[in-house]
Amino acid sequence: MRRKLTVPTIADVYRAIPTPITAVAARVGEQDIAMVLSSFVALSDDPALVGISVKRGSSTWPLLREATSLGINILTGGHSGLIDSYSLPSHERLVGSTYRADAGAIIIADAPTSLVCHIEREIEMGDHIFVVLAVDNVLHDPKIGRPIVHHQRRVTELMEYQI
Repeated sequence: MRRKLTVPTIADVYRAIPTPITAVAARVGEQDIAMVLSSFVALSDDPALVGISVKRGSSTWPLLREATSLGINILTGGHSGLIDSYSLPSHERLVGSTYRADAGAIIIADAPTSLVCHIEREIEMGDHIFVVLAVDNVLHDPKIGRPIVHHQRRVTELMEYQI
């Protein structure tokens, strides 16, 4: 017999799983729009696909989904201002950040990895929308810095460990 999971219990379990913190950003019309997420996942190498999960009811996602391309930027500890901006209006979150547009996708400076993507599919799943993104371009320089992760309601940098 399956035990019914309660929301606080399963939410606590999810928080115990480290996830990378990303900034999803694009130029939409005359505005540069961004949201910070901790739900990025790599899905496929061939074709190159990644995914993000967006809370249903987000006021930012309806704006970003109109963009022709999205920038998925893996953040480092140097991006703390951007992480702290999540409570600002979506068009103010990039203020103070250095970035450029690439085919409409916003590429944030000093991100060790940035992906230029387009939306392949959106799937409604519970209280979230899962977005499958096709990767059109990759900018990757692991020497820039270590990615940060969300773990137990905290942001932390990855520790280096040699096997």
